Amino acid sequence: MVVTGSRIVRRDYESQSPIVTVQGETFEDRSAIGIEAALNQLPQFSPAGTSQNAPGGDASTPFPSPTAAPGAATVDLRGLGTNRSLVLVDGRRVKPVNGNLVVDLNTIPSAAIQSVEVISGGAAAVYGADAIAGVVNLILKKNFEGFEVDAQYGMTQRGDGEELQLSGLFGANYGDGRGNVMFGANYAKRNGIRSRDRSWVRAGWDDPGTAAGGAGTAGGLSQFECQAPGPFTPGNCPPPDLFPMELGATIWNIDQNGNLFDVNDPLNPAHPYTGPLGGTSGFKINPNGTLGYTDRESGMLSLPLERWSMFASTHYDLTDKVELFADARFSESFVSATGTHVALWNIWSIQVPYNQAYDDPDSPTFGQGPAGFAHHPVPAALADLLNARVSNDPSFDPLTAPWQYNGSVDYLPPYRTDTTSNVYQLIVGLRGKLPLKDWSWEVYGSHGKASVNAHLPESFLSHPKVQQLFEQDQYGRGWINPAIIAAAGRCTSGLPIFNPDGSVNDTPSVSQDCADYVTLRMNNISSIKQQVLEGTVQGTIADLWAGPLQFAAGLTYRSERFQFTPDSAYNANQDAANVVNNIALPLGVNGLTYVKEAYAEFAIPLLTDGPLVKKLSSDR
Repeated sequence: MVVTGSRIVRRDYESQSPIVTVQGETFEDRSAIGIEAALNQLPQFSPAGTSQNAPGGDASTPFPSPTAAPGAATVDLRGLGTNRSLVLVDGRRVKPVNGNLVVDLNTIPSAAIQSVEVISGGAAAVYGADAIAGVVNLILKKNFEGFEVDAQYGMTQRGDGEELQLSGLFGANYGDGRGNVMFGANYAKRNGIRSRDRSWVRAGWDDPGTAAGGAGTAGGLSQFECQAPGPFTPGNCPPPDLFPMELGATIWNIDQNGNLFDVNDPLNPAHPYTGPLGGTSGFKINPNGTLGYTDRESGMLSLPLERWSMFASTHYDLTDKVELFADARFSESFVSATGTHVALWNIWSIQVPYNQAYDDPDSPTFGQGPAGFAHHPVPAALADLLNARVSNDPSFDPLTAPWQYNGSVDYLPPYRTDTTSNVYQLIVGLRGKLPLKDWSWEVYGSHGKASVNAHLPESFLSHPKVQQLFEQDQYGRGWINPAIIAAAGRCTSGLPIFNPDGSVNDTPSVSQDCADYVTLRMNNISSIKQQVLEGTVQGTIADLWAGPLQFAAGLTYRSERFQFTPDSAYNANQDAANVVNNIALPLGVNGLTYVKEAYAEFAIPLLTDGPLVKKLSSDR
């Protein structure tokens, strides 16, 4: 038999590295639609990117990058990284899905798996540097005859996260038993689970002993920075510089009722926070007395997923000594990953025009600007603050100078990335026996390609367009872009910042034309092609006093060509950070790696059936 971790066919079940074998029934008996769910139960594995989650910085991150593939199911042996754990099928390399060269286990139909061998020790000497953490070898069924159909449906005890899995496997012999062919197909679908739908998550949010996130740019709040340290007093509020804020400076927020308060001292009776607390609002008083906020509308415990996969395998004895074999695999998956709401802050803050005569509710000419004047009404409390601004610049006029706005864009949907991944691989080879004792050989070629199309439909916002709407009358209400057709747009509702009477506009959404104008709906595309050629030979050189002296040798050529093309609106070649809340934008990538390897292995018997020693051998 061939033992994973060695190229030599052995007559025993021993290996130089620790091996754990997981039978195929383990995957079939579980309701989970991902193979990784069963493997992650073993102590050798550190749960990495699974088909259910979207952890940042791994193959499942929701933000497009050369290493992203949301919903990919990867394995991480001993916590050394997914690209240090090599995945094989029948001892042969599997097509990777992204620039990290990690493998998506979802591309292998579980119905075709006979067993999985896991080497938890390093196997770099045999398989290369990407097997430092170990090897996961999926062994497929051989000579299968008959027809199998499996259907599974399940849900959580809360009645959500429904999962459906349908699979079929067909196999038959042909050519008077000289060949066998096997076809398999799998369909899987899972509905997502939101964090807010779990009581234990909500309990953590509501627990007075836990801190929520910062509320400075939380939903429903507007923010204005006052550069002067200490409490606000009229005539002591210079406008802020972008970086840095003066130590101890006050950041004033306008709550849902139009009142000024300090997020670091929200219970101060002089300027208290009067907005909602607890319940579904997301606002709470943190243990340190600050105002905290949790975006309860976003956050996923489980990603929605839909996947199709197909598999075909055949082998045929050309002669008594030579066998032809071929495998074909195809998988397509769709995953929708959701992030948090966008916030306008820092370098994405908005400069809002202001004119005290027409924008201050206490002004006798409030809302009565001349024809063509763009009104930007603000609450009276904020107007008092703006009117009190001072500056060393003699040209600065607090009554007409713009002010810097920070705030959440919770009136638009949260981030969302819809990713469609396609992976295929074709393998063709010959193997046979040499007329020399137990010598055998194998040569094969593999070609595969993975394509990932990341569509960004929601809340990747154009900062210049958001700024443009803020500058229009009533924050864009009823605005029509007079520019050329290519930049045409309109905004019926306007942005829900402040109402015409200066009160806070708490409308939870905007008209679709406003959303369409400011949203950058983009596509990022990545692809990776892999070519593998390998030839091996192995057998017994001589029979020694302690057993056979065995030898294996081989040659391998492997190339991977990777290309990542970010959308023209979502790349690091822009003049400024035009995509709100996205500063580390990706560059396009076009690269090629190739590996040429030659190896030899000896299994040298040293002693057998000796005193206190059953068997002693050395592998080199």
